[in-house]
Amino acid sequence: MLASELPAIPLAAGILTMLPGLLRDSPEDVVDLCRVSLELLSPEGLEVSSRRYAGILADLEANLANALRILAQLPEAQRHMASALSLADEAPDDQVRGGVFLNASLVARDARNFESALELAGLSKRLFRRVGNMRLTKRVSRVEASVAFLQGDFSSAISRVRALLRDPTLEQGARFSATFMLVKALILEGSAFQAASLLPRLTGLARSLPGDRVATRLCWLRGLIVGRVADPDVGERLMSRARDECLDQGLLYDAALVALDLAMVRYEAGQHREAARHAAGIVRTFAATGAHCEALAALRCFHASVTARNDARGRYRELQLYLPLARHDPGYGYRPGFLDPEASVH
Repeated sequence: MLASELPAIPLAAGILTMLPGLLRDSPEDVVDLCRVSLELLSPEGLEVSSRRYAGILADLEANLANALRILAQLPEAQRHMASALSLADEAPDDQVRGGVFLNASLVARDARNFESALELAGLSKRLFRRVGNMRLTKRVSRVEASVAFLQGDFSSAISRVRALLRDPTLEQGARFSATFMLVKALILEGSAFQAASLLPRLTGLARSLPGDRVATRLCWLRGLIVGRVADPDVGERLMSRARDECLDQGLLYDAALVALDLAMVRYEAGQHREAARHAAGIVRTFAATGAHCEALAALRCFHASVTARNDARGRYRELQLYLPLARHDPGYGYRPGFLDPEASVH
């Protein structure tokens, strides 16, 4: 049977259209659907020469890899992404190839292969521009900004996000996510008052977007900004609520990032005992899971720095980059001082 006669091809093509809507809330379902589709399309015993068939396989492998990345199964994600990239060479559709490169850039970013992530993002952006898909072109721009952020290059992240936000056609959800990143980068660069100027814009965006996660993230940033520039007590109330909501939603690493912000607001206000209390609280939460050993060690290091008042700011900045990557790679070990190798702790 030729690939063009294979009944599973239209079925797989239909499944591919469903995957973007499932990815955020049900990555496990994306994994299952991709695996079933790949089994149905197994080329064993088939006389397959269709380039369209290669494109569908590449798209499925790339979506499977991206879902596995989200589920913190990075080594398996990398294996499937290698297959996707190989198949993409045979795919005639620039839209499909652009999507493969976009997902590949996310896997490379979370594997901390930042140079490769930017190269793949650039390839993806050129293909999306060629086919006129500006929505995904902007998505690639957000990935590029996130790479700069995770490298600790906050100035570049700020510049990239601001350029993206100048586009009046940017979708509201993407605009909220980009503004969230901008606020965090400004805070980490030491520009809290510039971050505060974005709060009305964030509040307006959140009103137009449904979902508990958006409300929680707004509460988080409101607490961080207010705590930094005005009233640490009000900031604590807001961030404590956001931390608890993250835990209720199963967002353990987001809860840790909120707790770090909360501890640092108290620390910067000279309230070191309160800062240590919040740092100890998130250590206990992670310890209770019985997993996430590397992240737990990193949080303990932060708690020790806060308690000893020894470069707590440096550890805070590092964990803002470390934890988002450890979320998708539980085996990623924390090395204190990685943003400033000369200050590494041995």
